[in-house]
Amino acid sequence: MDIFHFILKYTPFWSIPLIMICGEFGYVYWLKSIRGIAKIFFTVVVISFLFLVYYVWAGGPDRVVEATQSGTKFINKEIEAERKNLSY
Repeated sequence: MDIFHFILKYTPFWSIPLIMICGEFGYVYWLKSIRGIAKIFFTVVVISFLFLVYYVWAGGPDRVVEATQSGTKFINKEIEAERKNLSY
């Protein structure tokens, strides 16, 4: 889980270059009418953009890790409660 938190904490350092590079390659392949590869590049752009939006929404490098940790704790509690309800 530490590597995932590391990736989230430093999102702008990989997300913004990936958006620019994949966006450019997607555009080039779209102009060359190679739509399949262009769609893959554009999908990477959308996923990177969503990670960047989550980073900004959470409030920066430290808060994105805290928000993710509290979210996973909440989900784990809900799963455990559901398991207890199903066991009876």
